[in-house]
Amino acid sequence: MNEAPLYSQNNILQRHDALHVLKHYAKLVKWKYDVEERVLDVGCGDGNVTADILLPFLPENVEKIVGIDISNEMVEFANKYHSNEKVKFIQGDISAKELIDEVDEEFDHIFSFFCLHWIQNQRMDSDQSANAQDRKSNGKKREIPIQVIADKYYSIQ
Repeated sequence: MNEAPLYSQNNILQRHDALHVLKHYAKLVKWKYDVEERVLDVGCGDGNVTADILLPFLPENVEKIVGIDISNEMVEFANKYHSNEKVKFIQGDISAKELIDEVDEEFDHIFSFFCLHWIQNQRMDSDQSANAQDRKSNGKKREIPIQVIADKYYSIQ
């Protein structure tokens, strides 16, 4: 979908379901309240779910929320109408072999609403995320704190 204004006017199902999932499952996310955390929203579309629905469920210690979407038109719309000092949106393809520099950083939590089932090679993408996290820890093995709570079609095995 590349018609951002049209999508924004007609995504009531996505907004409803994201709100439903967050009301029931956001309390299960393990936050570290003593440090600032960063959140990534994969497949952010026009940005209204990220800014209007996800953001209010996040604790105050979240310093940064980045929404990423493959559609440049959606990202431009999101930045025009939904970005602020805490929330920004970038264009990128999370299934690409090389992650763009801005996303190739440590995120404490990753959310995705209605996106991951569109990715054809899901195993490669979760492996890429692990490799990016390993680079950030200088090759030392550590737990990767990923919370994907809304995409019912995807499970990391």
